[in-house]
Parts: sequence; C-alpha cells; structure tokens
Amino acid sequence: MRAIVAPASPQTGKAVITALLQHTPTCEVVGVYRNLGKVPAAFANHPSFTAVQGDVADGRSLDFSGCDVVVTISPPQYSSTTDPIATAKQIAENVKAAVLRASSVKRLVYVSTVGGEHESGTGELLTNHVAEETLKDATSEVVLVRCAYFMQNWASAISTVTSDTPRFSSVITPEDFEIPMVSVKDIGKVCAAEATAVGAPLDVHPYVFELHGSQWYSTNDVKKAFEEVIQKPVHVDLVTQDELRSHFGAFIPPVVADSFVEMTRSFLPGGCAMPRKEGDGEVRLGTETLVDAFREMLQD
Repeated sequence: MRAIVAPASPQTGKAVITALLQHTPTCEVVGVYRNLGKVPAAFANHPSFTAVQGDVADGRSLDFSGCDVVVTISPPQYSSTTDPIATAKQIAENVKAAVLRASSVKRLVYVSTVGGEHESGTGELLTNHVAEETLKDATSEVVLVRCAYFMQNWASAISTVTSDTPRFSSVITPEDFEIPMVSVKDIGKVCAAEATAVGAPLDVHPYVFELHGSQWYSTNDVKKAFEEVIQKPVHVDLVTQDELRSHFGAFIPPVVADSFVEMTRSFLPGGCAMPRKEGDGEVRLGTETLVDAFREMLQD
C-alpha cells in the first residue's frame, strides 16, 4: 500500500510518518513538503520514503495519484493577514479536490481536535470544524481523529523550567482542573494504524473517535511531572481568564490572540467544549505519560 501525508512538516505529520516507517515495513510512505530542504534526514534516507514538493495551500501542487490513503492535517494559522477559518476551509477543499482527482485514494484520515464538532464558540478550533465538514465525504472511507490537548504544547516552557529559577505559565485554571492530554507520538501511532487499515469496514461514515492520553492532567499534575523530570521544585504562574488576551498577545498577532482566548475559554469550566469523562462517543487511549513526553522534549 501507499500512504501520503499532507502536509508532512507539522509535528503530527512527522509522527505519523515515523510510525508508518517503523511499524509498517510494507507501506510506501510519501511526504508532501513546501520546501524539500526541510525533509528530515532519517526520512530522506529511508528506502520506503519519498518526499514530494507541494503545498496544501496551493491545490494545483497536490498529486495523490497512486496512493491508497491520505493522512492530512490543518497547519497552524498564526498570520494576522489571513482569516484562519477561511484558510483552513480552502486547504481542506484543496485536499479534497486532490483526493477526487486521484481515483486510487480509498481512505482519508484527518488529524482533528477534541471540540471539532462545535460550529461556534471554540475560537481557533473552528479551523478543525470547517475542515471536518469539508473532508467528511471526500472518499468512501473517512476517519476523523479528534485529539486531546497536545502534551507537546508544554515544549515552550522547557526553557524556563530548566532555568536557574524553574517556572512555567499555565492557562489551564483552576490549577486542579483536569483535561485529557495526549502525546504526538501516540497520535502518530494511532493515525498510522488507521491509515494502514484501509479497506477495513467502518461502522459509520465518517468514522469519528477521540484520542486521549493514558490519564487526565491538571496544572498541578504538569508541575509534578516537570519536578519529577528535572528533580527540582518548579513554580507555576497561573494565567486567569481575564489575563488570557494579554498572555497570548505577547507572542501572536492580536487577531489570532482573540481566537486563542476563545479557544482556551471553551475547554475551561463552563466552556462549550469542556471535556467530560463520560460521554457517548468512542474514546481511545494512548500510552505515553506527561513524564515520558517531558523527558523526550528535554532530549531534543
């Protein structure tokens, strides 16, 4: 079989490719890159991997012919000059058109997010919602993997946690409020498994499930995980809901910051996408813990 990952550069794309190459030796893997100079050496030197030039923002550059399955991701939208929702929709339409042009594609796996079912009130997560709506009928087999909060979102805290005065900021409040978190490594493994199951019957169309980690975590748990890894006390700077805009505005454009504020509020207590441990939908669990993820981040 032949699987194509588009785009291949995001961390989730890399994780899917890694899992496919490690665990499915009979699978030919294709990665779509805007810049072929950014293909990781470990991929470029693998006999089952091929890198091709293409851009999900340019539908004419996408060629999925000969591929059995497409794994796709909505790349992050941090630019202040574009409408993130419209851009995500256009990218999804480009991917869908490429799938339709390639009569060989039987399955599409979309890496989405918990909360992707909501059509309003979730800020930046709406990029995933519009992509889901666009891609849900792209081919005969469509799998939507709604991933929990990425453990790798804490990577930005590594520099301050490993400083002389270890500390990190958290927007997850109150500090004992738990949410599901999942590692990118688990996302890669699960999405790769879904990709290689092409042809297997799906109970519903599209087939949707949530992907969580091995347990739920609060800010207090994040603190404990950091302390276990660095073997030092760590201070937490809690970002209250009233402080969210100034917090995000310090490192992303104001228009995008507003979207991140709404997104964050949506999964905090009282929000429309607040996680619930008991629900009707299917939930799968990864195996990586926060401590596992933090140790890997420190090694990178």
